[in-house]
Amino acid sequence: MVLLHGGFFWHQDNAPNSAPPTIWLEIVAVIPAHDKADVIGTAITSLLNQDYPLPLSIILVDDGSQDGTANSARAIIPAHATDRLKIITGAPKLPEWADKVWAMKQGTVRAVERRPNATYILFTDADIKHHTSNLRGVAARADANRVDLASLMVRLCDGLDGVWNIVARGSFPQLRYSPFLSLGRVLGMSGAVSDATLGFDPLFFHKSISTPIFCAATWVLMAVTAVPTYESYGQSWRAALVFPWSAALFTAMTFYSVWRHWRGRGGGWKGRTYSRYTRKL
Repeated sequence: MVLLHGGFFWHQDNAPNSAPPTIWLEIVAVIPAHDKADVIGTAITSLLNQDYPLPLSIILVDDGSQDGTANSARAIIPAHATDRLKIITGAPKLPEWADKVWAMKQGTVRAVERRPNATYILFTDADIKHHTSNLRGVAARADANRVDLASLMVRLCDGLDGVWNIVARGSFPQLRYSPFLSLGRVLGMSGAVSDATLGFDPLFFHKSISTPIFCAATWVLMAVTAVPTYESYGQSWRAALVFPWSAALFTAMTFYSVWRHWRGRGGGWKGRTYSRYTRKL
C-alpha cells in the first residue's frame, strides 16, 4: 500500500520542499532545556546558521538544569549575535503542568514580549541539530498549506542512545497504554522484519529457493518505499538498504517502552519520570 500510494510516505501537499512564500514572516525559536550542556551548543549554533531571510531570535528556557546548560549556551554565542539569544531561568513547575510543557509556556510568554511582531514560534528541543534549510523549509510548508501549525522531522545530537530513549519514552503512550495494541505492533513489525531477513539464513535454503527470493523481494520493497524519506532529509538512498534492520531496532524500542512503563519508570528522562501506567498484579 505504501509503495503504490502517490508520493510514498509523503502526501504531495506535505512535501518538505514547498515553494517559497512571497513574504517571509518573522519567527522566534523557543528551546526548553534540562541538563543539556553537552548538546545545547550544537543546537543553538545550527539555529544561528539558518539560511532564513530574516534573523532568528532564540529564547532558551533553562528548566532546572544542574549541569551548566545556560553557561554552555552563552559560551558558544559569537559577539555579533548576543542580541539574538535570551536565556531565562524557568520558574518552579505548577502542579497541573508537565515539566517540558511548562518550560515551553514560559518561553512562549517571553517570546511574545521580546518579539511581538513574530508570526510563528518554532518549538525545538535542545538536542536537535538543524540543517541550514530547516527553518526556511518549515516556513514554506506552513505558507503553502495555509496552516497555523507545521512540523518537520529533524536530526538528534544524542545519537542512538537519544533516539532509543525518545521512542521508549513515547511509544507505549502513543499506543494508549494498551498491551494489546503494543503486542500487535511488535508482532506486525517482527513479521515484516523476518520476511525480509530470515530467508537469507542458510538453514532456510534447503527448503525452497523461493524463500530467499521472496525475502529479497520484501527487502527491496521495504528499501524502495523508504528512499524518498531518506532523500527528503539529505541522506543517500543507500541508507534505505538497512531499513529492515531499522524496523527491527524500532520493534525492540517498542518492547522496551512497554517494559519500562510496566516497571513504573514510564517516560523517564534526565532524572525525571512520568507515567500514567500502573502495574496491576
